[in-house]
Amino acid sequence: MIEKRRRDRINRCLNLLKELIIDSKRYPISNVSFSYNKSRFEKADILEITVKYLESLALEERRIYHQGFDDCRKQAIRFIEQELQRLDSNHIEQQQDRGNSW
Repeated sequence: MIEKRRRDRINRCLNLLKELIIDSKRYPISNVSFSYNKSRFEKADILEITVKYLESLALEERRIYHQGFDDCRKQAIRFIEQELQRLDSNHIEQQQDRGNSW
């Protein structure tokens, strides 16, 4: 009886994974290295596709993080360059004003 409940729980979870990832087409089956031309997935197939999907999410998360970091770096460089140009212009104007006052 306990074993049957455990198996039922595993099967429920596997069916849920299949619905969430495979049936909803969140992760294209074409991204898996071997073809699934079956109408019914084995438990190992569902687990493997789920793992690959989670790995792809982790990769995408890292890519987005690095893109955000790179965007921030570029924005900081632009700000610093603009500020340096402004300071340089102010300095040149001050030097010209001093030269004119002699």
